[in-house]
Amino acid sequence: KPLLKNQVFIPILFCYNKDTLGTSQRLWRWFHLSGERICFRMKIIDLLNQNKITLSCEIFPPKPDVSLDHIHAVIQGISTLCPDFISVTYGAGGSTSKRTLEIAQEVQEEHGIPALAHLTCVASSRIQIDHTLRTLQEHNIKNVLALRGDIPEGHTPTSPWDFQYAYQLIEEMKTHGD
Repeated sequence: KPLLKNQVFIPILFCYNKDTLGTSQRLWRWFHLSGERICFRMKIIDLLNQNKITLSCEIFPPKPDVSLDHIHAVIQGISTLCPDFISVTYGAGGSTSKRTLEIAQEVQEEHGIPALAHLTCVASSRIQIDHTLRTLQEHNIKNVLALRGDIPEGHTPTSPWDFQYAYQLIEEMKTHGD
């Protein structure tokens, strides 16, 4: 159901993790006065439009040859702060792109916190971007930060890529729907 401006929500003042309850229950962050659950997968723009103070954190995925064990512990620790969302960066030249998706998915599904996945487009083909956007949709990651990204060494801003600027990525994202 769409959220209306005059609806009243009660914040939950606690967070829990899987170990506390022994289950993988999700954290529901907001309840309508009727007790109806509001899905945590809201768009960040809607969260920011509520005109309240927000708390967000950012995670940098480790390089592909490093274990994700430490990042799981970091996410667990961050989740106790009950952030409104967690931003997950995209490594230079897409070096950690698969990990961005994996971590964003964990943030949402395991911890019940909206994820903001970064997506860079410089040096990426239209086919690569389309695949990434479809994968984000399949995993219900609705919040994406479109960035041009750093130009790889040895290239110039005028190199013949499918995307040279973030606005081109945004236009491509719009063709994939909401």
